[in-house]
Amino acid sequence: GTFTNSSSGTIQADEGATTITGQTSFVNNGVIDLVDGAANDTLTINSNYSGVGRLQVDVSGTTADVLVINGTAGGATSVDVNTVGLGVFDPDGILIVDVSGASSGAFVMGE
Repeated sequence: GTFTNSSSGTIQADEGATTITGQTSFVNNGVIDLVDGAANDTLTINSNYSGVGRLQVDVSGTTADVLVINGTAGGATSVDVNTVGLGVFDPDGILIVDVSGASSGAFVMGE
């Protein structure tokens, strides 16, 4: 079935490596929050993904929290970056979302 994070929902995944599995698709209309002040968390979703919600990540220098999608991705999820430390954020040089299938336009820079 489909796992749906509603528009008022928050998925908190800020404790290292977390996996969401068992669903045939994942819909994010709320917030996926990996922010904890350290750029070292990974959330893996083992299905296709779609969403118009938000993804919140920590970024520090050349590392970041990462969302891994083992499937395709669609929609327009906004990515909000929390810069940790004194590093400069380069949106073209740091992996934040890793999708194994098609994903054109599925993630856009937010705040």
